[in-house]
Amino acid sequence: MAEDESNLDRSVSASARGGNRYGAFVSYRHTEPDRQWAKWLHTKLEAYRVPRRLVASGAPGRVGRVFRDEEELAASADLSQRISEALIEARFLIVVCSPRTPESRWVNEEVKRFQELGRAERLLALLIEGEPGQSFPPALSQLEPLAADVRPVSGESGRAVRKTALLKLMAGILGVPYDELRRREDERTRRRLAWLAGGATALTLTFLGLSLFALQQWQRAEAELQISRAQTLAAQAQIAYVTTPTTEAISTAGPERGVLLALESLSAYPMVEGDLALRAGIGKLDGMPLEVAIDEGVDLVGVGPQGRWLRLQTETGARVFDVVANAYSDADQGQPQTVGDPGATTDASASDDDNALARSRDGQLYVLPADEEFGALIAIHRASDGKQLALLPHEWVVSLAAFSSGSRWLATVTAKASIDPAETDATVLVGSTVRVWEVGTGRMVTAVSLAQEWGIEKAVVSPEGDWLATMGASVNGRVVRLWPLWPEVLRAEACKRLARNLSDSEWAIFVRLESRRETCPGLPIVSE
Repeated sequence: MAEDESNLDRSVSASARGGNRYGAFVSYRHTEPDRQWAKWLHTKLEAYRVPRRLVASGAPGRVGRVFRDEEELAASADLSQRISEALIEARFLIVVCSPRTPESRWVNEEVKRFQELGRAERLLALLIEGEPGQSFPPALSQLEPLAADVRPVSGESGRAVRKTALLKLMAGILGVPYDELRRREDERTRRRLAWLAGGATALTLTFLGLSLFALQQWQRAEAELQISRAQTLAAQAQIAYVTTPTTEAISTAGPERGVLLALESLSAYPMVEGDLALRAGIGKLDGMPLEVAIDEGVDLVGVGPQGRWLRLQTETGARVFDVVANAYSDADQGQPQTVGDPGATTDASASDDDNALARSRDGQLYVLPADEEFGALIAIHRASDGKQLALLPHEWVVSLAAFSSGSRWLATVTAKASIDPAETDATVLVGSTVRVWEVGTGRMVTAVSLAQEWGIEKAVVSPEGDWLATMGASVNGRVVRLWPLWPEVLRAEACKRLARNLSDSEWAIFVRLESRRETCPGLPIVSE
């Protein structure tokens, strides 16, 4: 014993000179499964890389070497010199605890020796079985060490339980709050998943100029990819509209290609750019005009079913403009249904005894101003319990709202701010915008702004709620514009006016990632 004490004294002197050789010392009962847990802990501690953000704030990058003896010690009144030196040069002592641990004299001696070194606050425990009272060695029972627990937990996987236990021990060793380490570890995990998921789309994501942070989650990266494709297709559609064909080959740019690319843009991801490109293209194709010039004093009264005709009130009486024939007709088309007027605060579907801007046809949904002072924020509510389902922000007061027949879409129109942009208080740039929203998600799918043409004086929705007519001034005089309101109606109208689908070469050049299919079912794919 005198020799061992002399060895210990020499070890203390060596520690004072070198010190902290081991980041941790793992103490355990040399029997199964305690030994396997000790091996697991040894491997995980030495392999663990501390999150970079914690390292930047001063935490070490790794725990360092971890000491774990491999063989049961021979019977002795004291610990061997090697064990004593390791305890002295270890920053932390981690005890693997089970109901078998209290029976181990050597585990208890290691705990006592570590306490004698004045490091009781650096004692940690890993509870693998049993309760603390029956699993802690006697020397450890007098303390309240930080304990991690790998015992099975109902509803959690073994992997999740082990990860939590490891992070708790790491937090104690690093001297950082567990919640902070867990949050940084979760961030790192999401980044790893994002890297794996984004490997197949690396070229496209590079083209988008996304930062690496955007790859933290696969779903976000996938959404960014689809948005990028939709924006690119919409831009190609606009280029096709303004490029003059040089030959009669269908590979040259033109309105048909532009409309087809705009349709593919909306298929990739419904967004404002694709919608605007498609509306611009429909006006360039032969067929129904989307704009009708009117004289001063003419008023828009109504829209016929499926947007087939417009009823206009003139000084000499009512007149009907046949949209398909592109001509006025004096035939009586019946009394149209005027659904809304920006001069009013409600439409015909809203009840007269509340402030609802619109109600769905089945009465299950209604729209109310959420900002009564300014009126730019409106909310969709469920009629059964009044629960708010979505908030829809606008840049100006909302004067008209209407649901589609199936309540999937909601159209809103902001009131005109000023019809004279020369006025000093004119706010025309924030008014007169038609928006279409997806009711289930509260996501805007299109925004058609007429502000640059001095606003919308009046808006009327067709009886089915699928067409919107707007009346106002433009640089070419006063006009009535007819808009397919809902996205599916807009797409159907576009396909009616097309004679072909994209050719194979056009698909390969512009669409590429999608499998070859018909943009408009039933139309031919013409070979070049």
